[in-house]
Amino acid sequence: MHHGEVGLNPPQDKPLIDVEHLTRAFGNREQRVTVLDDVSFGVPRGSLFGIAGPSGSGKSTLLNLLTGLDRPTSGRVLFDGLELRARSENQLARWRGHHVGIVFQFFQLIPTLTALENVMLALQLGASKAFRRASWRERAVACLEEVGAANLADRLRRTATADRDRPGAGQRPAPARRRRADRQPRLALGP
Repeated sequence: MHHGEVGLNPPQDKPLIDVEHLTRAFGNREQRVTVLDDVSFGVPRGSLFGIAGPSGSGKSTLLNLLTGLDRPTSGRVLFDGLELRARSENQLARWRGHHVGIVFQFFQLIPTLTALENVMLALQLGASKAFRRASWRERAVACLEEVGAANLADRLRRTATADRDRPGAGQRPAPARRRRADRQPRLALGP
């Protein structure tokens, strides 16, 4: 097995995420801003962890690096032994589709879809192997029920006259969270 490849049975004592000497800088030589500087840590399998800090401290940058949405200036991120930096954009997109669930800060819901359709979208885009296509609707309904949003299943369609039928800002995270979790990703991230 070459360095950076995932084994068939990774050791359970190895961290799920291993961050090694991660640095991310933006700009050019004259105006370089280092957002993350030599960050190292591991996240054990099955754990729950948080990233806290003031605005502008690099939280979003770190999340983007952990999910392969951005590439580090130096250092590396390993997910279950897979070095993310060594993968192409297409490989990373497929990897995210199968292993990562993300709720973005602004939820990325599609306003022309119902809450149920937004949740089902992740199953379709991820080409979920965990659930048969015929059971996607049933799974999406169960996901909305889990977060107390079953009553929103048929809402969220944006029409010219009926913004009153759209969930309020406080309700929008529920379909987005369920869209992330409906595939049962190994890594789930969100605000």
